[in-house]
Amino acid sequence: MGIDEIFTGVIGFAIAMVIVGAVVGGVLYGYYAYVHNQVLANYLWPVVDIVPNSSGYYMAVINTGHEPFFVKYIIYPNGQSQSVNSGVLYQNQYWMTTLRSMPAAVMVCSAINPNVCVMAKMSGYTVLGGGSDGGIEVVVNDPYNATWVVEWSYPTSLFPYIAVKSTSYEWYINPPYLPIVIGFVAYIAHNPNGYICSIKPSPSGYCQEYFPGAWACLATYYPGDVQEFTVTCNSTQQSQSYWSFPPPYIPPLPPPP
Repeated sequence: MGIDEIFTGVIGFAIAMVIVGAVVGGVLYGYYAYVHNQVLANYLWPVVDIVPNSSGYYMAVINTGHEPFFVKYIIYPNGQSQSVNSGVLYQNQYWMTTLRSMPAAVMVCSAINPNVCVMAKMSGYTVLGGGSDGGIEVVVNDPYNATWVVEWSYPTSLFPYIAVKSTSYEWYINPPYLPIVIGFVAYIAHNPNGYICSIKPSPSGYCQEYFPGAWACLATYYPGDVQEFTVTCNSTQQSQSYWSFPPPYIPPLPPPP
């Protein structure tokens, strides 16, 4: 074997090693980047609260994690998206807006690497017929048509949700995760003519009556759970309200036993 053949073989082997090294390095870097992005995505913890108002919806996006992010898109059920500029949200900061129609989800992206994004679905409530989607059903039995108020909130809520009706009613709560601790407050805002009424929850967790006809409850709820309230009334000679809306201050409840 001549010196030229040996030299050519060494050069070929070196080139092959360089190519193999580049391929292996590219694969390892790609794997590292993938793992890094997955870990970063797992630490993006947005919670989206939405409640109806007279002209549409209030929506708030809260950062409940440690990694900063920004809201990039609002996604609607028909597939359309709306680009927004929320600014960077750090832990416990929120961005709020008003919408004319109910969204389906929002896309948030990491402020560290804007290419890492996650989708967050809405949490809030829907009326009967909207479907529970594994949420919690709330039922108010009101055969007397008294005006009742039910408020509820959970640890990540930016503001309490509220339902006010003068009839029997049913709706679903769709919290950001389950199981979850939910606090309920229920009271009578106005009595029908000739009756004095109260509203009482079905046994669930820790409940206490703070005022006549006003109850506060705190419990842990799981997918498919049902929370019921029942309105009862006694006959009287005049119409009477326990208090004007909104209700008086109700002290916070201790954790469930």
